[in-house]
Amino acid sequence: MKDNRDALEYTLWRQEVKTLIINLVLGFWLWFQSIVLTLTPNFIAKRQPKSVANDVALITGAGSGLGREIALQLARLGATIVAWDINDDGLCETARLVDQICQQRNNNNADQSTGCAQKFLKYRVDVSQRDQVYERAQQVQRDLGHQQHVSILINNAGIYHGLYLHDLSDQQIERIFNINVVSHFWTIRAFLPEMLARRSGHIVEIASMAGLAGLQKQVDYCATKFAVIGLEETLSLELASLGYSEFIKTTAICPFFFSSNLFTNFQSTLNRLMTCEYVAQETVRAIQFNKNFVILPPRGQLLYLLKVLTPRCTQMAFTNAFGGSQCVTAIKGAAASVNVINRTEKCRD
Repeated sequence: MKDNRDALEYTLWRQEVKTLIINLVLGFWLWFQSIVLTLTPNFIAKRQPKSVANDVALITGAGSGLGREIALQLARLGATIVAWDINDDGLCETARLVDQICQQRNNNNADQSTGCAQKFLKYRVDVSQRDQVYERAQQVQRDLGHQQHVSILINNAGIYHGLYLHDLSDQQIERIFNINVVSHFWTIRAFLPEMLARRSGHIVEIASMAGLAGLQKQVDYCATKFAVIGLEETLSLELASLGYSEFIKTTAICPFFFSSNLFTNFQSTLNRLMTCEYVAQETVRAIQFNKNFVILPPRGQLLYLLKVLTPRCTQMAFTNAFGGSQCVTAIKGAAASVNVINRTEKCRD
């Protein structure tokens, strides 16, 4: 009996070792393949961008900054745009700019390569309010009709304080988490079921390099962006486990500081602010090429690698060497002096 039991245990052990070796080899092969694909330019690999002309793209925070620029770039590619923002005036301006793109497209003298949004819908939404998100989501689906659904969801809305932790109020901490993180759960839960039913969708999380490495005066902001990256990564794995990874893609965009209305007084002699247009362009490219993870600027990948491989004291030294601490010394977040944004003005048609 003992010999039989020992033989059985040995057989099971051999199977476990065999499975482990196979998974390790497969894992290393997939890792090598991903590195090659990442480093190989699209024109060499002959990868073609997917068309978004038949997609419906919903963008939160589309009334200004990065959200507006993403909306404009997707409009040029012919996507239907659904713009959400808490600021009606900002939504009206985005609508005007999209309409301007369409007028240029319809002009006989315009460049025929310029596209035009098939439709533009705008809604005033406070994404931190769960019930309001669900109500607006139902309204969006009614307005789109049965033939269309939100196939690209871009969670972009966010706020920034730029304060030390001990200077933040309890309300500010709750608010930044409700807008920067918790709202993503409400929007994803609102639109993911239809994506699953139609086996088509792309969810984009606008995160930040602040979600990969911490900086002073950003404890609250960094914590929210770390959470957003974790949300995207885990959602991606969850969709894969359910067999939807080929039909529903997820992407995390991690930019360093770029010109926006989130902050003022950015100071650095080593780091230049990226433009909103550049970050939006790379976001749209990530959608078109189904990229999972994008760090901007690309050299930020080196800093991320150094963080993984070095102790914290070394990380702090590298952060200072690259001017990271200098950037935030005098920075002022737009939300630091704002308790509640409640803009309800209606735009003129």
